[in-house]
Amino acid sequence: MPRDILIRTNGRVSYLHLSTRRQFLLTSLLTGAALVGIAISIIPAAPQPSFHARDWVGLDTVSPYGDLLPVIGVFSDPDRSHRRAEPMMFATLRSMPEAVADLWSADAAINQNNLPQQAGSGSHPATSGSDADLSRRLAAQTMESRRLAEKARMLNQLLTAERQQHQAALVQLATLNDQVADLQANAQNTDAEKNELALQVQQNERALATMIAQRNTLQTTRADMSRSISGLEERLASLQEEQADFASNLAERARSNMAEMEKTIEMTGLKVDKLLLTTDGKAEGQGGPFIPAPASASGTSEQKLIESVTSLGDEVGRWEKLQVVLHSLPLTAPVDHYYISSTFGARVDPFNGEKAIHEGVDMVGTLRSEVLATAPGKVVFAGKQSGYGNLVEIDHGFGIHTIYAHLDSIQVQKGQTVDYRDSVGRLGNTGRSSGPHVHYEVRYNDRPIDPMGFLKAGRYVFKG
Repeated sequence: MPRDILIRTNGRVSYLHLSTRRQFLLTSLLTGAALVGIAISIIPAAPQPSFHARDWVGLDTVSPYGDLLPVIGVFSDPDRSHRRAEPMMFATLRSMPEAVADLWSADAAINQNNLPQQAGSGSHPATSGSDADLSRRLAAQTMESRRLAEKARMLNQLLTAERQQHQAALVQLATLNDQVADLQANAQNTDAEKNELALQVQQNERALATMIAQRNTLQTTRADMSRSISGLEERLASLQEEQADFASNLAERARSNMAEMEKTIEMTGLKVDKLLLTTDGKAEGQGGPFIPAPASASGTSEQKLIESVTSLGDEVGRWEKLQVVLHSLPLTAPVDHYYISSTFGARVDPFNGEKAIHEGVDMVGTLRSEVLATAPGKVVFAGKQSGYGNLVEIDHGFGIHTIYAHLDSIQVQKGQTVDYRDSVGRLGNTGRSSGPHVHYEVRYNDRPIDPMGFLKAGRYVFKG
């Protein structure tokens, strides 16, 4: 039956497999070697030295085969130690061909030595017969030895092939050991990467916990802000309601004030709407970016505030225009102390007694007393004019001009800007005049208007 031999070298274990055929060949070889040894041992001792030499050669030939017996015992018993068996077995097998060769050489030498002796041994016939028998036996032993040598050679080849396979297995085992070492190194690297990943996971878990805590805090803050916003919205609604009421009151007061202003302007004889059309672009102190009002459902406090503010804005815009107009109207007399000697309109000319048109009013006052501008404006004429003597004309805007004539002297010049109640000259008696006075005219778009309407409106504005 097949047998496996365990060979352990430097801590590594390998296997030597002996099939049934190989065991049979090895057993046959050893049996033959034993038979050769027995045959040689029973050959009678000859008196010639050659027989002793032949016996010694036979013993030397048998010795290697005898050395194989403990090896066969090792193969037959797998429990023995194989560390000594393998070297001993290969050494014995290597020495077997050499022993057989020595046997063949010795046999040839014996044959050569026996030839002369056989030729000259006629007086010893018994000895000659023994030598012939011994030669036949030696020839048979030689043939057997050759056969055993051939078997030994074949066994040696088999063992060499087995050893080569064994060496290849050792190389493969070394390669596998290197691969195992690489795998162990990779395993160590994998462990290091696993530890690093575990550390990253811990860090990510801590970061996630921090983010969750922050999210919870933000949610709490958001809930608090929502409550605060709700409170602010309620407060804003209340403020909007109050502001809407306040704006409504302001708009109402503005409308009341505008009614007074419009009434004042109407006293002058001018048309309010016509004047307001000329005020576009003249109101000052306005500007800022356009911010559209937010859309909201009707009836809410916000919508109410927007409507109130819009209404107030319209009223304030009209009020500002009226303020500009009133600020430009000549609502006072040009002299502080006077009396009217000639009114506006048709009259009898004081020099020729004929009917004439008087486009202003004559205000008698103290000679050389100050003549004052009745409204702010710009001087457009300052000099002598036929029939009017020394004359000053002021443009107040909106097409309104005032004229101051018969002045004793002029204290302004053309292009000069004057303010309300600035002195423009001295009351005099120049030109076509019958006595010291100031001829005062108010013109609108170069059309004369009765100054008394402006004076009446001024008294209404400044009453109380």
